[in-house]
Amino acid sequence: MAEVSTQPSLDRSISSELKVNLSLGFLVVAGALLRIGHMLALRKLPFFYTLNADSKAYDDWAQKLASGNWIGNSVFYQDPLYPYFLGVFYHFFGRNLLWIRLFQIGLGTAVIVFVYHVSAKLFGKKSGLLSAALVAFYRPFIFTDNEIEKTSLGIFLVAVFILLYLKPKLHYQFFAGVTLALGVLVRANLLLLIPIAAFFRIGRNSKRAAPVALLLGASLILAPVLLRNRLIGREWVLTTAQSGQNFYMGNAPHNSLGDGTFPPFIRPHILFAQHDFAAYAEKQFGHPLTSGQVSSFWWGLSFKHALTSPAFFLRVMIQKVVLFWNNFEPPDNQSIYFLSLHSAVLRLPLVSFALLSVLFAIGAVAHCRGREAQQLLIFVGIYALSVSAFYLVSRYRIPIIPVMAVIAGGAFQPLEKLVSKQPVKLPWGPPFAGVVAGLVAHIPFTNMSREAGYAFGYTAMAQLYVRESNPKRAIESYEEALRLNPSHLMVTIPLAELYQQTRDYSAAQRVLEDGLKVKPDWPAASDFLRRLRQLH
Repeated sequence: MAEVSTQPSLDRSISSELKVNLSLGFLVVAGALLRIGHMLALRKLPFFYTLNADSKAYDDWAQKLASGNWIGNSVFYQDPLYPYFLGVFYHFFGRNLLWIRLFQIGLGTAVIVFVYHVSAKLFGKKSGLLSAALVAFYRPFIFTDNEIEKTSLGIFLVAVFILLYLKPKLHYQFFAGVTLALGVLVRANLLLLIPIAAFFRIGRNSKRAAPVALLLGASLILAPVLLRNRLIGREWVLTTAQSGQNFYMGNAPHNSLGDGTFPPFIRPHILFAQHDFAAYAEKQFGHPLTSGQVSSFWWGLSFKHALTSPAFFLRVMIQKVVLFWNNFEPPDNQSIYFLSLHSAVLRLPLVSFALLSVLFAIGAVAHCRGREAQQLLIFVGIYALSVSAFYLVSRYRIPIIPVMAVIAGGAFQPLEKLVSKQPVKLPWGPPFAGVVAGLVAHIPFTNMSREAGYAFGYTAMAQLYVRESNPKRAIESYEEALRLNPSHLMVTIPLAELYQQTRDYSAAQRVLEDGLKVKPDWPAASDFLRRLRQLH
């Protein structure tokens, strides 16, 4: 018998592999170029070199670390890994925000490759390329990778975690635990995934020591932080001591939206929030409190509100769960909508959360019987609930997007069947899930629109002008924010104070009166207006 030649099939295999590698290479290069293009657009804005909000807090902290204060003198209030990353960078290379952004772009580009490999392992190489494309062209990733802020590092660590976690060998499980614990030091609610991930490694297709290895890796990172907080702050705090404050912000009586609005008695800036939250709690007790006691006070106040107003509390909680799956990107430190006014890259028809969530829903239903896919889906669900329990802003949602992108890649098979020329009977579940996800993504929410996003950006701009002692430009930016969103009350008192400083008392009164029309029960604005009327 003549031998059957295997050369044609081998050639086809090599050709197919080459096409996949070229496609992945294209996505990596395209993703990097988009991020660099956005970075170049940012260079003409004051935000590029003059930092604000959390970015400034991290930068200030990093400069103290780089100068030699590596231990600190109190329990961590904010997640520490990103400031320490900046501090190490500053120590060895100097404070260069351009190079930090380029480094983060490198991290974001690596995520494209990691997500491809996870998705390809679970669903095939075509699905892997779809997942990689979603990551490469995801607009919030392009935005986030250029912010001097911890989220880019968190995204990278989550992507590394799922890559390692799906490899069964013990050393991979150990480093998966290390990576996830590092993620906890960037985004604290990832802590919930550690015991769940360890539980999933018990039994079926896993080595008996796999959960131990994962927990050991996580403990190696978290135990020193716990010990450091105990030695420095005299409290057993695992990572940070601000969970109570954050929970109250998202579940307080003043907050009907469930967003990150500061209470009216807290100055709306991260540089003052820690002090103001502590001062208010200590005033209630009449004596100084530790960091952990302050956090516990705000947890107690939140639960008191939940018990006295259960219907209000439940309605806001449900709204936050729905908002997690909405296309709107709630701004926090910076607004993606405002920066899109200045960045041609962000105005391109890129991947939105709505598109990602539709594909995620299709992939989730199509592959929900697979054990590894089930585990990733549970990770997404637990993370979504943990964020919704507090309050939702875009940068809190985004760390779990690499996992969602993996599942979204699984939509390739049902979509391929849908467009196939051959008649194929499709189950109704995946397309129905996609339609539901698309509808939820486009539910309109009060005070959550592009205009509100623009207003947030102008507010951040005004805060920079205040720091630069430029009251005229600050007033112009605040006024533009109010014009775009009259309900944007976080600017009311700062704008009134600026008008008072420039002796335009009638304008100060007008701003306060307009704010009180939107929110009549506002003691701080009422008191300010009364004092203005008495003096002028």
